[in-house]
Amino acid sequence: MEFLSPQEQSTTDIWRCICTSVHRAIAQNNIDPHSIRGIGFDATCSLAVFTHDTDEPVSVTGPAFDTAANDHNVVLWLDHRPVEETKKINATKHNLLRYVGGTMSIEMEMPKVLWLKNHMPKDLFDRCKFYDLTDALAHLATGNEKRSFCSVVCKQGYVPVGVDGSVKGWQEGFLKEIGLEDLAEDNFKRMGGVNGVVSPSPTSYYYFLGLVSLPPLPSSLRVPTQSPSANSSTAPPRTATICPPVS
Repeated sequence: MEFLSPQEQSTTDIWRCICTSVHRAIAQNNIDPHSIRGIGFDATCSLAVFTHDTDEPVSVTGPAFDTAANDHNVVLWLDHRPVEETKKINATKHNLLRYVGGTMSIEMEMPKVLWLKNHMPKDLFDRCKFYDLTDALAHLATGNEKRSFCSVVCKQGYVPVGVDGSVKGWQEGFLKEIGLEDLAEDNFKRMGGVNGVVSPSPTSYYYFLGLVSLPPLPSSLRVPTQSPSANSSTAPPRTATICPPVS
């Protein structure tokens, strides 16, 4: 099957739809928000891109990559633009490829990150941080920067600490070989950190979903999320769209 490129979406639109769906589910079924004990997210194997300094969406639409004109910050799994980047990655025959079936698919996320580096202005790429879409939704809900092992191992070349002698999870030699050595800076912070250890944002956004307080997300995220404050007055970033209650 051949897919046309580009294939993109917007986390702003996705988040707005999630808010609307949760509000409707609560209202239509007369559910007390205090009774809800958990929420989970599932999404396609797609790459979501934000600025690491302001946490705003970064347009992945070339050649301009102009977020003011286009807030599509998600490269979908079926976007097949990184043909040459995929070939370069697989030509390394790096040991980590054993954990993604022997070769990385063009539909995984590391080829897409490399494509963006090869086509974005350097100053813009240097501001980018990257998520699997599932982890991006967890970030929008909690403000947390943790990544799930499922996402990073299966789609981004992460080898859990202790497996095959892995020390930091992310493989610095592999990133250098394919031309993404800059992602190793600050202990791989732009990819989620060393073994998932990065400083979480102090703000949580469960209350934009119409929810009050929840325990950790029931996903493969290994570090508990912070509990939100129902009365928080912290203004959300552009990515956390506030949705009005829907009856």
